This record gives sequence, structure tokens and C-alpha cells, in this order.
Amino acid sequence: MPAAVSIVALALIAQTGTSTATGVVQARFTSGAEWDTNAQRAVREGEDELALLDGLEEEGDGLARVTADISGRVSPTHSLVAWLGYQLGAKRFARERSQDFFTHQFFGQGAWFASDVWTLGVSGSFRLSRIRSALRDYNIGSGSAYVRMRPIDALSIGLTGTFTGYRYLFDDHFDYRGPSAGLDVTYAPMQRLTIYAGATHHWRNYSRNGLTLTTVGDRQFASFCDELFAPSGDIACTPELRRDTEIDVSLGARYVGTIQFGGQYRLRAQRSTSDFENTDRHRLTADVTFSIFDDLQATVLAVLQFNNQTAITDTLQQAEDDENRNNLSLGLRYALTDHLAMDLRYALYVEQFSTNDASYLRQLFYLGLGYRTGAFEL
Repeated sequence: MPAAVSIVALALIAQTGTSTATGVVQARFTSGAEWDTNAQRAVREGEDELALLDGLEEEGDGLARVTADISGRVSPTHSLVAWLGYQLGAKRFARERSQDFFTHQFFGQGAWFASDVWTLGVSGSFRLSRIRSALRDYNIGSGSAYVRMRPIDALSIGLTGTFTGYRYLFDDHFDYRGPSAGLDVTYAPMQRLTIYAGATHHWRNYSRNGLTLTTVGDRQFASFCDELFAPSGDIACTPELRRDTEIDVSLGARYVGTIQFGGQYRLRAQRSTSDFENTDRHRLTADVTFSIFDDLQATVLAVLQFNNQTAITDTLQQAEDDENRNNLSLGLRYALTDHLAMDLRYALYVEQFSTNDASYLRQLFYLGLGYRTGAFEL
């Protein structure tokens, strides 16, 4: 779900809340064992190996997964609300120690409900992701300001401005900063059904050159045309700073009842000064959650993505699983007590890169326990 839609959901929840509590804090902890069929996230490249991914193999391995998060809400007055949260995640592999992973994520949001119609707010988040091999280390942070109008109870319209900074520690050619501007509309024709649509325009200014076609003798290949990646020999290469724009459009609906289900279509159209970063991504998502019986709940999530044109960054950066992969996830949760639950999950990630003879396949099998505290009032 795009960030703008998440902000919509939080704002609507806050507007409908009537609690007079000064603050509420809740914590959640999960731990379990997992089998990963592609622990190194290797890409099959056929005859032509990608230089940055040499040595990666499709090797399965077992691991321990741990997550912990704490979140809270503070309401100094009825018209002012703030949310704060922190999440820690870690994975420890049995053999593939180079893939040991941890992440920290912080988020915060504040809203001022100026009237029954108008809401003003700000939000921010920061994520630090590290892997022992350092191949996928990155930091990403963003800050937003938004204004929301609710002319009638069923309709909400919002404008959001965001500034994002991204740092990819393995190769600073992919570091960028830039603003975004978005508009979203949420409509609830009935109590349990919500329909939403949104559009966001992103501008990304990269710190280094983009890839361009380079000629050495009678051979052509991609190069950044700088001191680190300039080919030897008779070079015919014109460097150009990478500048991207992206239009991100989404349309979806969600029903919350005895059975919860939703669907979304999302289009991301990216254009770049780099010869190899002009991409259209069409993404269809559907999910359903239902109770098999009182204490056993099932969840199914399916993601289908079609990529047109070039997307070489996705291959070089080994993007996050949920970013540019086709995905099927099946989960069962059994509530042992009001606060303790057992989780059994299966996930399949598949990607066929449209610009070369590369493919990606990864399966995860997970069994673990999750504990959630009650809500503590401050």
C-alpha cells in the first residue's frame, strides 16, 4: 500500500477514536525457524554473469528469525494526536553466515484535527538495513506533511508532500534524494467497505552518473562513465548525472467483516536520464483473511507484476522481496491464548527480468510464535 494510503488510514482511525486516555503503548515479539531455498538471493543469469553478483549461488539454508516492535499513541488534547514506533528485525543463518541480517526502523506521525473537516499532520520514518556480506546494505528516510479534508463522513481527500533520501552503501551510484507530491481520495459507500485511489509524482536526483551505452572498439556495453567504472581502451562515453521521475498511481478497495479481503492495481511509470532505467510496472495485489474456526485464522496474499522496458537497477541492487517480485504467501495463525499465537507461513517469490535472460526464485517456510502485550495506558 502506498505511503499516502497508509497516512489516510491512520488519520481516519484517529478521527473516529473517542478515547480520552493520555497515551497507549503496545509491544509485539515474534520468533521462529525458517527454511530459505535461495539464502543468497542469487539471480540466474544464463550465459552472461552480472559482475556485481559473481559468486552468488542458489543455496538453501535454515535460519532463526526474530522481530520486536513497540508502538504508542499520545493524545495531549482531543485535537492533537501523535504516534511513535520502533521495530527491530534479525535473521541468523545456520551456514550462510554472510546473509545474517538485521534492521532498525523508526516512525512517527502527528495530527492536528483542526475541525470536523480539516486535518493537518506531519510524519517521518527511517530504516537502516544491514547484511553481514554488505551486498544489500542501505539507509532510507523520509519526512512528510499532509492536509486532509473530510467534507462528509464517507469521503476523505488528502494532499501529501514528502522528501526522501536513500543511501545504498555497496555502490553510491544508486544514492538519491528528492521530493514527492501526492493526492489521494478515500470513499466508504458502506460501513465495512472502503474504496481508495491515489497518485504520486516522485523526483529523484542521484549523486552519481547513470548508465549509458559505451563503445570500446567495435564492442558496446553499459558504463557509468566515471573514474570507478570507465573501461580501458579507446573510450566513447559521455557521462550524465542520473535524474528520475516516477508517476505512481493506485486504485483499490477493502472490505472488513467476518471475512476481510482487498485488491489493488498499481502502476509505476519511471523515466530516467539513464539509458537503462525507463520502466513501467503493472502490479495486481489481492489478499483475504478468514477464520477456519474460532482460534485458527488463514491469510492468502497474491501479487502479480508485469514489467515493461528496462530495469537494470532491480538486478544490480537485489531489491527487497516485496518491491519488484511476484509473490504468493499462505499463512495460518492459531491463537493459543489472548496474547500468544503460533504462525505457519509459506511464501514464494518469482521474478523474470524483462531486459535480460535473468530469473529469480525463492521459497520460504516458517514456523514460529508471536506474543503481543495488552495496551498499556500512560
